[in-house]
Amino acid sequence: MNGKVIFYTFITLFVSGCAIEKISTVNEPISLPLPVKSKTILTGELVCFGDMLADYRYVAGYLDGNAKVKPLVVSLQSVKDATGISSESSREIPPDMTDMATGVVLNVGGPLRVAHIPGSQERLDAINAFQINQQIRSMSPYFRFKQYWKGGMVLYGALTEYDRTFGNDKDSLDMKADFGGGRGETNFSASHEDIVNRSRMTMDFRAIDTSMGDAVNSVSSTNTVWLYQYGRDNSFGLSVNGNSIGYAKSITEVDARHAAIRLLIELGLIQTISKYERIPYWKCLPGASKEGYTRFIDVLKGQKQEPNDLRDADVIMDVKRDFEYGDYINPTGYVLEYKRRDSQKSEIEFSSLPENHPLKKQTIAGKIDKLVAVLALHQKNNLSLPHDPFLALKTLYEKFQQEGVIPVNDTGGYSGTNMYLALWLNVPVKPNARWIP
Repeated sequence: MNGKVIFYTFITLFVSGCAIEKISTVNEPISLPLPVKSKTILTGELVCFGDMLADYRYVAGYLDGNAKVKPLVVSLQSVKDATGISSESSREIPPDMTDMATGVVLNVGGPLRVAHIPGSQERLDAINAFQINQQIRSMSPYFRFKQYWKGGMVLYGALTEYDRTFGNDKDSLDMKADFGGGRGETNFSASHEDIVNRSRMTMDFRAIDTSMGDAVNSVSSTNTVWLYQYGRDNSFGLSVNGNSIGYAKSITEVDARHAAIRLLIELGLIQTISKYERIPYWKCLPGASKEGYTRFIDVLKGQKQEPNDLRDADVIMDVKRDFEYGDYINPTGYVLEYKRRDSQKSEIEFSSLPENHPLKKQTIAGKIDKLVAVLALHQKNNLSLPHDPFLALKTLYEKFQQEGVIPVNDTGGYSGTNMYLALWLNVPVKPNARWIP
């Protein structure tokens, strides 16, 4: 007995002493595929929106007298989680989505200029770099906040709602049968279950006008997306005389939350920037016709043609307001005021201000100026129109009446509000306009 103990002890020590240590190494990937470009149903629509923005910004440049695309300075201050769910241990959603939103705006391109607002760490890095390189006199310790130039905008966004379980549907079917007896007793069971859980996310965006520091009325967006979780369970079991065999299969599919957030950001930014610029962005949304005419008379009356009508009444009403009223800054308290727009340009002068004050004299474009500027965009993108402005207006006016855009009994004529709305909302956007300087 003692000999066996000694023998097994010897074998154990021998095996342990001869153990081989395996070292894992990391090699170059053999079959790892290249990363795939992330796309959503709105990725292509961002290109359409960039083309549209470039052409509509041409009007702003034309009014300034240079007939060039005027850039729009945009800054993403913050896009964050306002629900508090990101602070939980599960980390279902990111706490800060500003980088994601900045990437979306940069993908639009065209006349957008994204001004960067540095964070606290970036400001410290800039100061340190300045102190190290004091001999370089041309270097400034401060960032130039381009978003505070006149004509820019600062965007804020937040995920304001995330209901994990908004609804639950469950369908189940169970079946069980016993038959036979004695040594042939048989038991059979089967079950089927379908489960659908619904969640809801909502994201809000708002815009700040940098010339006044105010949040711009009607320039905001609120969009909701539904997320679904599908579950299916199938199982069966068979038992004969206590000997059993069974099978079970469970499948669960969950909509990706981060993909849903990206989609909310893309749509929210398209809507918010478009409302600020008064652009008919709905022509760039999936399912919309980019070639048809935008009719607006029923929208002005508060009517919609169908429940899924994509036309935005806020944009259409703001285009109408902008044609009939011009805005200016009243230096007393720095408030934005409106003046009924005349046919020709007019000036507002504040005699109490010194001569060199930038707001002493402010010019408000006339209705004719605005009509001619939009007409110039039509003529630039539609070479079949006459070069003469009056003949071009006449041609388009008759075309809009034929298409039902302007009523046959319209009393405004070539220079009326309906004509301006028709011109503005039906600009023939040129493909790849965002790449044309």
